[in-house]
Amino acid sequence: MKISLLCLLVCSVAVTSCVNPIQARVSAYPGMYEKLKPAEKEAVNSGAVKDGMSKDAVYLAWGAPSRVGRARRDGKVFERWGYAGMYAPYYNGVPPGGFPGDARFVEFEKGRVNRFWWPLPH
Repeated sequence: MKISLLCLLVCSVAVTSCVNPIQARVSAYPGMYEKLKPAEKEAVNSGAVKDGMSKDAVYLAWGAPSRVGRARRDGKVFERWGYAGMYAPYYNGVPPGGFPGDARFVEFEKGRVNRFWWPLPH
């Protein structure tokens, strides 16, 4: 009896750890996903960020940013989202201490992606 309960516990942990974080976010916010353009839905489903995507699409693709700030360039102000500890194509959380390793950044102009980059070579 104890062995079967242990086996059940191990199996349930294994199954829950395999949940795709993108699909979990889409399931949590179906209305947000339905409002996206078809090209945005395709990018979200593959965990990609592309020029022109909305903030909602970026959130669904990569999750919540670990930092949000403002940047100024050529007289324009941009909103910048920073992600620490990303491992393509899924956002796996933020390690303590900032942006070590595989950090990614997204800039928005008027609520749409106008630039995104990875500081370290891939």
